[in-house]
Amino acid sequence: MPLGQRIWKTSNLSAATPTWTVSGTGIPDVPVNAFAIDPGNSQNVFAGTDIGVYSSVDAGLTWSSYSAGLPIVPVFDMVVHPVSRVLKIATHGRGFWQTTLGVLPVTFTSFTATARKNGKAYLEWYTASEYNNKGFELQVALKTSVNPVWKNVAFVTGSGTSTTPRRYGYEDAPTGGKKYLYRIKQIDIDGNFKYSEIREVELKDFDFGVYQNYPNPAANSTLIKYQVSEDANVSIILYNNLGEKIKVLVNEKKEAGIYQLEVNTSSLPVGKYYYKFVAGDFYNTKQLMISK
Repeated sequence: MPLGQRIWKTSNLSAATPTWTVSGTGIPDVPVNAFAIDPGNSQNVFAGTDIGVYSSVDAGLTWSSYSAGLPIVPVFDMVVHPVSRVLKIATHGRGFWQTTLGVLPVTFTSFTATARKNGKAYLEWYTASEYNNKGFELQVALKTSVNPVWKNVAFVTGSGTSTTPRRYGYEDAPTGGKKYLYRIKQIDIDGNFKYSEIREVELKDFDFGVYQNYPNPAANSTLIKYQVSEDANVSIILYNNLGEKIKVLVNEKKEAGIYQLEVNTSSLPVGKYYYKFVAGDFYNTKQLMISK
């Protein structure tokens, strides 16, 4: 058999006619008897040959010897333990051998801190893989011009050992300021730890909302105060007691802020009215009384 053609690979095995390609560059022209894939990283694969173990870190594109400390012996079976990450092999006539693979780190693929309504911050992070992960200690510090003073706000339990992506989230409500720094202290079961990158968030002081008009009852005019926590399309529509639209008071995009609207009610008959406030997904309705 030509050199390098001892191993073939397919990525569409479930197809009616799978496509196979040569994937044995670096493997000598010797029989390959066993195969194992690292459950923690499918890019790491191992081949048991008649002269020992070969490994690939690029899903089989290239191979190199992985037999340091192992006699030249046929390898007939092999497996990688998903938790201990021990590669175990069975040989012909030389018994069983094992070696510990590199430890999977807890790999962050994303970490964000986002301002929410009512002065809250939402922390969200993803991991690609975890090994012996006890959990995540969430820390916050008020942003100042000097060194930040960090304090713990919560602990989120990790997934132990996981080879699949994981998502985590936590909502915090800090007090004492407006701009905050957040970081995550990831802690292993054995006590080792490391920090994530730092994220900054500026909190909002208020939610969407509309206040009761004043004065109420009104005669010739009244004031309606409302607040917008983030840029949004805002509308305020006045209805009569039958639910019929009387007047559009506001219908435009507004920046975050607090607004006050004066409504001329001199032409409205005495009676009961309602004004509906809509901003983004938020809405609220208040009653307005007219008396002369």
